[in-house]
Amino acid sequence: MPDRDRPLILSIDAGTTKFRACVLNERLDVVWVEEVVIDDELPEYGCVDSAVVPPSLATSCPERHREVSDALKRSRTRNGVYTLGDCITCPSELRLKALDLLLEKLARECPDPALLSRVRAVSGAGQPHTLHYLLPAFTSLLTALDESPTSRLSSILTTSSAFALEAPATSSDSSTSSQVRALEQHFGQLALASSTTATSPAPNLTPSTVSEAGRIALAQRTGSRPWTRFSAAQLLKVRQEDERDSAAQGKGVLERTARIVLESGLLASVFLGRLAPVDAADACLTNLFDPLTCDWDDEMLQFLLGTSDSDGAGGGGGGGRLREMLGAVERDGGVELGKVSSYFVKRFGFSPECIVAPFTGTDPATFLSFPLATSPGRRDALVSLSVSDSDTLMVPSPAYIPLPERHLMLHPAKASWEVEEGGEEYVAMVSSKDAAVGRALSRDLYCNGQWSVFTHLTAIVPHGGTLGGQGRGSLDDKYFSFFFPHGEASIARGFLRFGSGARIPEFPDRKANPRLLLESQFLSLRIRLSHIYATLASCSSSADGAGELAALPGYDPLGFPALSSAFLPTRLVLVGPAAQNPAMSSILATIFNAPAFLPLASGLRREAVQGEEIAESYVGREGASERKKTTSSALGAGYKAAWAWARSEGEELSFGQFLERMIEGLGSEEQGGEQAEEDDPLAEGQYSHQRPATASSASAGPSHLSLLHDSAGGSSTSAYYGPAATRGGLLKAEETVEGREQQLEDDPPGLTLVAMPDWDEWRYYSSSESPSFSSLSRDLASPRPALGQVGCWLSSCLTVRFFFTVMPEYVRLERSASKGLV
Repeated sequence: MPDRDRPLILSIDAGTTKFRACVLNERLDVVWVEEVVIDDELPEYGCVDSAVVPPSLATSCPERHREVSDALKRSRTRNGVYTLGDCITCPSELRLKALDLLLEKLARECPDPALLSRVRAVSGAGQPHTLHYLLPAFTSLLTALDESPTSRLSSILTTSSAFALEAPATSSDSSTSSQVRALEQHFGQLALASSTTATSPAPNLTPSTVSEAGRIALAQRTGSRPWTRFSAAQLLKVRQEDERDSAAQGKGVLERTARIVLESGLLASVFLGRLAPVDAADACLTNLFDPLTCDWDDEMLQFLLGTSDSDGAGGGGGGGRLREMLGAVERDGGVELGKVSSYFVKRFGFSPECIVAPFTGTDPATFLSFPLATSPGRRDALVSLSVSDSDTLMVPSPAYIPLPERHLMLHPAKASWEVEEGGEEYVAMVSSKDAAVGRALSRDLYCNGQWSVFTHLTAIVPHGGTLGGQGRGSLDDKYFSFFFPHGEASIARGFLRFGSGARIPEFPDRKANPRLLLESQFLSLRIRLSHIYATLASCSSSADGAGELAALPGYDPLGFPALSSAFLPTRLVLVGPAAQNPAMSSILATIFNAPAFLPLASGLRREAVQGEEIAESYVGREGASERKKTTSSALGAGYKAAWAWARSEGEELSFGQFLERMIEGLGSEEQGGEQAEEDDPLAEGQYSHQRPATASSASAGPSHLSLLHDSAGGSSTSAYYGPAATRGGLLKAEETVEGREQQLEDDPPGLTLVAMPDWDEWRYYSSSESPSFSSLSRDLASPRPALGQVGCWLSSCLTVRFFFTVMPEYVRLERSASKGLV
C-alpha cells in the first residue's frame, strides 16, 4: 500500500499552555505533529471581563471590585491561564477555540491534503481535575454544529450560550484550602464516629487528628486524599460561592448547570456530536469516584450538594442531582464510543468512518506511553519530570492499596472482558506538586537563569552538598532543601533549608542549592514508591520481599528494608521535558538504584523505515528535522486510539498485547530517530548539550526517542561506557548487587539508556554504611505522625542529632517538614 494511502490515528493533547495534535500511522510511527501556543495564537483572550471576579465583592467592597476587575482587564493569559493569587482559571471557550485552530492548522499546513480523511480513530488527553459546567442548551448546540460546517466551534459553543461558568479552575489552582479542610473534617468525623462504640467513647479529638482521619478515609473511599486541585474541592467552592452570591446574582452556577464534564469528556463530546461518558481512569482523580465499585461515591456527592433546599434551590438538589449532572462512567478504555460528528467530516475532511475512542486525562495517557513490566523480576516505574508543574511517578498495582501519600486510579486501558475475567488492575501514582517551579526558582536564584549552569552545578557538587569535603563524612555537615510554595509548612513559605539538624537561612555555599533540591525531591519519590512495594508485599506472605518486611524491626524509621531490591524498581522509564536533563536523570537513577531509560517516540526523522521515508514524504529532509515534537501523553492517547481501532476491526486483544506486538514487530528493524520527546526550553540549547561527567555517575550518551528499537546500534551501555564500567559510573566488573545482573544487557526494545546508578552513592542515600544510628530528639509543636506517613508539621525549635545513615534521616526530617508534600 502506498505510504499516502495508509490509515492514520489522531491524538489530541490538551495541555495547559499548548494544544498538540499527533498523527500516527498503523505501525505507530509519528508522521505529523501540530500545535497551538495559547498565549501567542489566541490573543483575543488577552483580557477577561468582570464576570471572573466574584459578584459578592461588588457589594462588600466596591473599591476592591473595581481594582481587581481593572487588573484582570489589563492582563492576558500567561502560560495558558489567568492567574489571580492562588486562583488559576481558563475560559472553557478558549479550550474549544484552541482545538478548532489546531485542527485548522493540521488541515492547512500538512503537505498531504488528504491527511485527515485517512484518520480512522481519534482520542486525546485533557487537563486532569478540570471541570466544565455545561448549560442545558449545550447538547442542542452540538447538533447545530452539523448545520454550520463553516463556523468555528467557539462561535457556536460560546461562553454565554454553552457554559454556566466562564472560566473554571484548572489543575494548577490552589485556592480551595478551606474546602479541603472542610472535606477532611467532615469525613474524618464520620470515620471516627463509625470506629467509636459505647464501650470505647471518642477521645478528645483535635482538629489535626480529625483531619488526618479524614485524609485516610477519603484515600480509602476515592483513591486519593483531598487536594486543592481536585474536582471535589473545586465543586464545593462553586457551591459555596453560589450560596454566598445568590442574593446579588440570582441563579447560581450549579443551578444553571445541566451537565458537569471533565475536560476529557468535553473534547470527546465535541468530536462525537453528543455527550460522551466519563472515562473511569480520569474520574479516579476527582475525589468523587470510588475505584472499588467503579461508580460515583454517593456520600461525597451528598456532602457536596446535599445541604441545599429540598426543592433544589440554592444551586443543588442533593447527591442524586449531582450524579445526574456527572453522567455515566465508561470502564472500557478501548471501546468505540461512536463515529466522528458530521461537523468534522464537512469542515475538516474527516472520514465518516472515523471512530471516537474514550478520551482520558493527561496522567492516565502518559502512563500508556510505554508498556511497563510488572513481573517480580522486572518492575518498571514511569517518572514524568515537568518543566512547569508537578513531577509524577506511576507504577502498575495489582491491588487496591490506598494511602494519603499516593493516588490510585483504575488502569486506563482495560477491556470489559479483561475486567470480567481477571478483575481490576490499578495504577499507583505519587506526585510532587510544583516540583518544577522550585527547580525554576533555584535556576533563577543561583544559576543566572540558565539551565546549563543548573546542570553544571548539580554535576560538580558532591552528594549531600558537602562542598570541600568528601561528601561521605560526618552527617553534621548534611544539608537538606525543601520547597513549599503554597504554605504547606507551618513555619515558612518557599524554600526551607536545614543543616546540622536545624533550620538555616542559607547554605554555606550557595552553589549547593540546585543539587540539594533535586536530592530532596527524588528521595521523596523513592521513599513513597518503596512504601507502595512494601504495602503490596505485606498483602501476601509469598510476595517478593515479604520475608524481609516481616523481619524488619518495628521501630525502623523507613518502614521497608532500605537495601533490599524488592522495594526498588529494576528500571526507570523517564518521560517529560525535564527528563532530558543529564544531571536530573543521573541523580534519579542513583537514588532509585535503577538504570534510567528514555522511551523512543518514533518522531519525525530523516532516516527511512522499511524503505518508506516517513518524514521526507511530507516535508523533505530539512523540514523533518525542524518539525515540532510530540509528548508522552499525546503518544499514550494515540496508542489507545490505535488499540480501539484494532478492536473495532474485529481483533480481540488487550492493550498490553497490542503494544507489545507493535514493539516486537518493529524492534528488529534498523532505524534511528531524533529526539521527539516534549519540546521545551530546557532542551533547546540548555539541556541538549553534551552530558558532562557528574558527581553522581558517568553521563549517558545521546538518547533516541522513538517507540521503536535501534537494534543495529547494539548496547547503548557498552557504546557509552565501554565493556566494563568503572566506579564513579556503573558498577565495577567484580562487584555484584543484590537483585541486579552483573553484565550489562542491550537496550530493551523501545527504550534507550540515559543514566546508570552509582553504587557508592546509592549506599550513602540508602543508609547502608552503618546499621547503627544515634538517637533522634525533637521538640515538636504537634503530635508525632503514624509510621509510614510522609509529613507532619515542623516545630520551629528543632534540635536533631542526625542518623549516621541518610535515608532514615531524610524520612524523619521530611515527616517534620510538611503535611502537604504530594
